Amino acid sequence: MTPEIVKMLIVLAITIFLFVSEWLRLDVIAIGLMVVLPWLGLVTPAQAFSGLASNTVMAVIGVMILGYGLDHSGVMSRFGALIMRFTGDDEKRALTLICLVSGVISGLLQNVGVAALFLPVMVHLSREKGWPISNLLMPMGFMILLGGNMSMIGGSSLILVNDLLAQSGQAEFSLLGIAPLGIALLIMGMAYFGVFGRWVLPRKESADCGDAPCSICDLWDLPTTIFRTVIPSDGALIGMSLDDSGLCDGYRLHLLAMSDNDEVLYAPWRRTRFAAQQELVLLGDPKDIAAFGQEYGLVMIPATEDGLPVLRDTGYAEVVIAPRSRLVGKTMQQVAMRHTYGVVPLGRIEGDCAQALDLDTDVLRVGDTLIVHGPLERVHAMGEGGDFLLVTSVESGSKGKKPVVAAVCFLVSMGAAIAGLPLALSLLTGSLAMILLGVIQPDEAYRAVKWRTVFLLAGLIPLGLAMKDTGAAELIATQAMTLLSGAPPFLVLIGVAVLATGFTLIMGHIASTVVLVPLLMLLGENLGMDPRGLALLAALCANNSFILPTHAVNAMLMAPGGYHNADYVRAGALLTAFFIVLSVVFIYVRF
Repeated sequence: MTPEIVKMLIVLAITIFLFVSEWLRLDVIAIGLMVVLPWLGLVTPAQAFSGLASNTVMAVIGVMILGYGLDHSGVMSRFGALIMRFTGDDEKRALTLICLVSGVISGLLQNVGVAALFLPVMVHLSREKGWPISNLLMPMGFMILLGGNMSMIGGSSLILVNDLLAQSGQAEFSLLGIAPLGIALLIMGMAYFGVFGRWVLPRKESADCGDAPCSICDLWDLPTTIFRTVIPSDGALIGMSLDDSGLCDGYRLHLLAMSDNDEVLYAPWRRTRFAAQQELVLLGDPKDIAAFGQEYGLVMIPATEDGLPVLRDTGYAEVVIAPRSRLVGKTMQQVAMRHTYGVVPLGRIEGDCAQALDLDTDVLRVGDTLIVHGPLERVHAMGEGGDFLLVTSVESGSKGKKPVVAAVCFLVSMGAAIAGLPLALSLLTGSLAMILLGVIQPDEAYRAVKWRTVFLLAGLIPLGLAMKDTGAAELIATQAMTLLSGAPPFLVLIGVAVLATGFTLIMGHIASTVVLVPLLMLLGENLGMDPRGLALLAALCANNSFILPTHAVNAMLMAPGGYHNADYVRAGALLTAFFIVLSVVFIYVRF
């Protein structure tokens, strides 16, 4: 065993430990690998940074921009409205249609983006029809993961495996080369929930709003009484900040806006100072508002929100903390939503009710759903920034721009890829066309790219190169060959599928693909099996993430659906087994 192999195995062990323990963010671990590997002499500096120019990274960037363009232009919202028009009042038919459509679309777009597009549709259906949201989101999320296996761009692991094959001099898979398996998996998933859904899904009762559609206020029992107040010249509030007044903590009131000399300040920051003759717009229970006014000598003037011109373009909304959001792990005080986003946080949804927020101790998690109030333009901007997903539909003046042009750009780029042109080139050409034709602006294209995902991919690609060049992959493959020598090929495939499934549950689909594919390609050569088949099987099973909510799609839907880990185990265990069987049969027959 050479010194390089020893160093490589130590780096690999530390990397796996960091991925499992989550002591560091995944993208930070990947960037660390780009720096550490060349310093240790395991790869050259050019190889360490080659991931940033790889086909995988460029293709992922192209898919992200194309997906953003389709959403921003209004194509997806119109598509969702069309689906809802045909669903009627039949819950089973609606769920079947949306799961089928979202599953097919996930074969052409990143699965996390597809989940973000269809989450508001499902929430709206749940409220309008009174269907339990827990009965809708999990099947949709699972179908998105299954449908992502219909093409080589449906998931990052499948895009990545082509890059790893090219590095080893192997032929890449065509865009729709795995379509038969993806279709079979999607049909299997639909049949699975059709037969076993009533037993495996955690069915919970939805909020009852009678025959009318639920508003956010009705659904979560939010305060709706809005008052306008004026601070007198000798008012006790003068010079105090929002925190000093005890308005939020002591009186459970929310300051929506304040105006001074015709200048309106929405969602004033907690450290903003009150001044004489300021008008305050307060939201809360009438008794609390009366007590606050009496304490500080304010004149309270009742008014409805519709009667307040200052609040005419404002409203309530629900936002979900997105996967890989910068806010994960921060407290509400650190986020400072009033100051940073210009909206008022009203509460956090916990199960079937909305809870008050503790600014000092409440730590944000992926999938947390917050209720906010503010100008609709600012609420919409929150959904554009990448840290939040909008559950509530918020119209924006810029939305719905050139939907036909956006659809044509997308279809042409897909057609070019299907025709055999380089994948990254086809997708980036469609992205550039959307910019040049005015569907999106250049700055919007940059915002559409999830740079954490880009650097995660770019940083892990050198890890695979180092394992191959140092001989570490060959050493591990040789040891594995000793154990598998004489085993039937079908049994080897089952072992690979189970191993890849286990790795993705603890390391994530990208890391498990990078670690396993170089090993399996060498193992295949030693066992006389097609290395491309083993590599593809590992990439496919990297998407077999149903038992635990470790995949970003499941993590995103966990809080809105009110799910727990046990719900995923119950619903995903048998589906995981079916996935392995179908994938192994496909690889065995084809290779």
